[in-house]
Amino acid sequence: MSKSWTVNLTLQGVFYDDPEWYDNHLRQKMPLYDTMLKNVILALPPVRDAKACDLLCGSGFLAVELIKAVPSVKLNLIDKDERRMDMAMLRVKQAQASLLRSPEPSSTLQNIDLQAPMLPGGPYDLIVSSLGLHGLAGQCDTNKTSPHSSSSHASSSHASSSHASSSHSHGDKAEGKDGSAKEQKQEKAPATDRYVALFKFLLESLTPGGHLIFGDHIGSLPLFQQLCCMQKAGFVDVDVAWRGEFLFVAGGRRPAEAESQ
Repeated sequence: MSKSWTVNLTLQGVFYDDPEWYDNHLRQKMPLYDTMLKNVILALPPVRDAKACDLLCGSGFLAVELIKAVPSVKLNLIDKDERRMDMAMLRVKQAQASLLRSPEPSSTLQNIDLQAPMLPGGPYDLIVSSLGLHGLAGQCDTNKTSPHSSSSHASSSHASSSHASSSHSHGDKAEGKDGSAKEQKQEKAPATDRYVALFKFLLESLTPGGHLIFGDHIGSLPLFQQLCCMQKAGFVDVDVAWRGEFLFVAGGRRPAEAESQ
């Protein structure tokens, strides 16, 4: 224990990496969190028997609401944190205990490789997420050639900027005129490029006609610009279902094969 309890009194805090601390403080820090989850569920189209993914599921609050609303959904939970995944699976199975017929959920414990063709276990009929996409957008490296970006876009991004593959990068060492090592901070690609790359990746992770419905807070890009990035990535029927303070619920659909021809 190296941090003071007074961190609890601030809005940001520094203990968000601790799953139990995060869960205990989430609703105090974000009083509209449960309303956001409710509106994610209310925004869903009929998804009976759908193959679904809760992306960056955390400790499972959204997954539980999805299972309760649509017990027949075939759900895969994806997260990189083992403790959070264990908590999520426990919550989901406890929720399923009171349901008559609900498929056994699966789980994928790994970092999201945004250069992969699609999400693990994909493609999905439905992708949902809660407070996760702004963090993933920060990890997008638009300078790397991937199945989701054209060569012209990649070269343009490379010419304009280069950035670390992780949002926690502290920069590289550069040699100064006097031969000494100096800190050189790497710049990220523009936020719009990172969000477009992320939404292209998620589009490829959906079946034709599949939906992305997510709740998040405003990160490095205003909500309207995020919607524009979804459209640029190829989503249709892009809209906002709910907005409350700095939280929102938005979504879009991958065009069906007939629509894309």
